Amino acid sequence: MLDILNRRKPAAPTVDDELSDQLADMLEGRIAAEDPASPHFNPASGLDEPESADILGLVGTRLAKALEYHRGEVNRLATETDAIRRRADDAIASREILRRQHEDALDIWSAAEERRKHVAAAPEGETSGQPVAASEAAE
Repeated sequence: MLDILNRRKPAAPTVDDELSDQLADMLEGRIAAEDPASPHFNPASGLDEPESADILGLVGTRLAKALEYHRGEVNRLATETDAIRRRADDAIASREILRRQHEDALDIWSAAEERRKHVAAAPEGETSGQPVAASEAAE
């Protein structure tokens, strides 16, 4: 049952799929026209005939459309990639700003904690309001 639900619909045919189907149909028609055993045999068929030029023109048109499609996809994907990259860069920059703000808050807290320790460790009346450097405190 789950297997049926997980099946995906087949992808819509692409320009390449349509082109390959059309070219295959034309080739099959061409082979049938040149095969004496085929009911569609045409003894006058050949590449030097005007019909062949029409087929080659059609193939050229189809190939040009496929080429145009792929160029369009490359451009679309490049644009999307650039947009994603910009959004990611913006998100990273905002996170770095936020991280620096938290680091600054930790630095302030750490300095206040050092001051509190200094005040708590000094004998009464001997605090000058400035934290004592570690080398001075050791003496």
